[in-house]
Amino acid sequence: GAARARGDVLVFVDADVVVHDDTLTRIRAAFADTTRSAVIGAYDDHPDAPGVVSQYRNLLHRYAHLTGGSTASHFWTGLGAVRRDVFESLGGLDEGRWRHAMEDVEFGHRLVDAGHEIRVDPEVCGTHLKRFSFGVMVRTDLIGRAIPWSRLLLSTRRSDDFVTTRAQKVSVVSSGALVAAVALTPWRPRSWALAVLASAAFTLANRDLWRYFRRVRSTGFAVACWPFHVVHSLVAGVGFAIALATPHRDGKPGPEAP
Repeated sequence: GAARARGDVLVFVDADVVVHDDTLTRIRAAFADTTRSAVIGAYDDHPDAPGVVSQYRNLLHRYAHLTGGSTASHFWTGLGAVRRDVFESLGGLDEGRWRHAMEDVEFGHRLVDAGHEIRVDPEVCGTHLKRFSFGVMVRTDLIGRAIPWSRLLLSTRRSDDFVTTRAQKVSVVSSGALVAAVALTPWRPRSWALAVLASAAFTLANRDLWRYFRRVRSTGFAVACWPFHVVHSLVAGVGFAIALATPHRDGKPGPEAP
């Protein structure tokens, strides 16, 4: 698609994203700044699929783009745009090592390393149509996100403000401690104290996320999302552990994203 396109700016949109009426207008306006190389947008706060899991997972993605800062170190082909000459000068998206997952994230790393800025504009919006069941959420978070993203970060020895925030690190540790404490309770009843402390730490670390959920939905929705976010954080930790134990080898593709 990029090879066949003829415009000066390449716009990438996932097949399950419906752009807003003003999306291309906003992208065009962003590139009125001739020094701008790339822009990524965000999902809107009206995901199409009903159900708590789908709403939670899609809104969590938007929250990350709202709070991750005005620039990013990764590109996003879910809804992103890049100048053609910049894209071509860097060789485009990787079609080898990272072709099944993280090809856009890895391209963003090369963009930044080459001195380009990736602007984050949450007002460049699209509606995400993906429907998440609990099983799909876990599989996507583990195989399509946590493992390949961790392998990429480990291989490049860098961090990412969208996935390695302090809140996310605390969430991974506290969710693991919570699950371990609950599992040990039948043999060590005092483990309940650790479970309570871990729950408190997890809740406090994500207080801004709960406020966001309450603002765009309701207090009840924020409460309902709590256990799903525990699982999401736990899966992130498991994925990082798997990435540490099974480093990505050159020439071998990572797991294909769902």
